Amino acid sequence: MGEYFNDYEFDNLNFYRDNHGKQLYYNWGGEVWWIESPGKPQEKLFSIIGMNATKVFLKP
Repeated sequence: MGEYFNDYEFDNLNFYRDNHGKQLYYNWGGEVWWIESPGKPQEKLFSIIGMNATKVFLKP
C-alpha cells in the first residue's frame, strides 16, 4: 500500500512539473488532452494552476 501512495504522489508531482501552466482541453466524455494535440474535439479550455498530492487544480 505504501508503495502505491508514494508512486502516486511522485507521478502527480511529475505531472504538475511537466504540465504546470499549460492550456488543455476537456471533453465531456471525461478525456483530457493538451492544446498541442491536433484533431481532438475541443469543448472546454482549462489551465493547470496548481496541485497537491492527490489532485490537479484546474482553472476554467
